[in-house]
Amino acid sequence: MMAVFFVLLLSLTANAELVDRIIATVNDDVITLSDLNTEGHAYFQAIISKVPVEHQAAELEKARKEILGHLVDQLLIKQKAAEIGIEISKEDIDQAVESILTNNHISIEKFRHDLQSMGTTETAYRKKLKNQILKSRLVSFEIRSKIVITDEKIKQYYDNNYTAEQSKATGYHILQMGFLWGNKYRTKTRAEALKNAKYVKEKLLAGGNFSELAHSFSDLPSAEDGGDLGQFKKDEMAPYMAKSILAMHVGEVSEILQTPVGYQILKLKAAPGHEIPKLADVKDEIKSILYKQEGDKNYQDWLAKLRQKAFIKYSL
Repeated sequence: MMAVFFVLLLSLTANAELVDRIIATVNDDVITLSDLNTEGHAYFQAIISKVPVEHQAAELEKARKEILGHLVDQLLIKQKAAEIGIEISKEDIDQAVESILTNNHISIEKFRHDLQSMGTTETAYRKKLKNQILKSRLVSFEIRSKIVITDEKIKQYYDNNYTAEQSKATGYHILQMGFLWGNKYRTKTRAEALKNAKYVKEKLLAGGNFSELAHSFSDLPSAEDGGDLGQFKKDEMAPYMAKSILAMHVGEVSEILQTPVGYQILKLKAAPGHEIPKLADVKDEIKSILYKQEGDKNYQDWLAKLRQKAFIKYSL
């Protein structure tokens, strides 16, 4: 019955057959049932199409709570930004869209077509983009501007993650990012995937952080871990990987490699018998990593305090 109930919710009241209602109050703002259905539509549809019927009710209930929590956080961020006086203009969003088109080497027509194929619209996407920009500016004002990464912290990270790791390396510690193509990925053709790989390679050559770029651009599952694959023995690596890795120095980044299923860029983090990179050569990268770690932690703490101070009432 629960699964049937959620299927009905996914109709989004197209024919006004369902009456919209408030399901949460956040200070002076409200979240409605239609807000929840719109935000979670794709997620709910994926559960219904992929999860066995006997497990759908539990998965849909879990998804509904997660998405509602996300909507509450969005409102808290919006309210805090308004309190401080942070606003996002149409020009800000236009500039962000233009940056996305440039970075992904696509036209506005292709961009709109891809959104349509994903079951969304440019208007809905721009709304989400506005929320992302608002959050980024608020976090910069409230959190990032107050983070200080000292030389002592950088040295400690270097000792723990370079000196110590290299001394105990029994295999080749590899970071990886991949660029695939097809309907499931951000690019649809081999040529587009290669353009993305070249764009990221340029970022790396300009001093970009490998883990952050992997998290943002890689199409491989390892993207969630910043491209970290762990350690491999020589005979455990695919031939194309072994050929590149065995010729690299610790800290070095490979050229763009063509694989049977896409393009990859690799980084050798540690290897037995190799010299450790000098601190000066990896200092900026370490600082970027520590800055992100500190920012993520402080953001969660800041958001938890924001929730504690807010009046939040659920009416499910």
